[in-house]
Amino acid sequence: MKITTLVAPFAAVAFAATLTACSNPIEDIANNAVEQAAEEAIGGGEADVDLNLDGAGANLPDGWPDDITLPDGTIDVSTTTGDGMMVSMSVADIASWEELNANLTAAGYAENPEVSMVVEDAEGGAFNTMLFEGNNYTVTSSVIGEPGEYILQVIVAKNATE
Repeated sequence: MKITTLVAPFAAVAFAATLTACSNPIEDIANNAVEQAAEEAIGGGEADVDLNLDGAGANLPDGWPDDITLPDGTIDVSTTTGDGMMVSMSVADIASWEELNANLTAAGYAENPEVSMVVEDAEGGAFNTMLFEGNNYTVTSSVIGEPGEYILQVIVAKNATE
């Protein structure tokens, strides 16, 4: 599946961004290091990375689809590589992920239940992923964490035209 191909590079970028953000306070150096890691992860392609190193939040990637509305929260990392984009953000609760999914459905995206998974425990911990398709994009929405510490990740990939 195309989305599987894109998930691995974006996961590598998010992980590298997290490590870089923790170890180096100088934003330009951090961005360059993460962009280089992203480019290597996707086989030498171009990557654009924005990190939330100053606490003000990162920006949405250039070209982010207008119909993909994110819930309230702080964007920690945003990345653009090739035909894909990724946003990783801190959110207050699982309801933020549910809001994102409702926004996607309202905008005309259809959930693919064969690739979706919801795993929540009694204490509020979660590892949930849903795949949506529509409007020329495939969108993966994921949330992981526990009460007070949730990370929402949205991966957007342009569908191949036939």
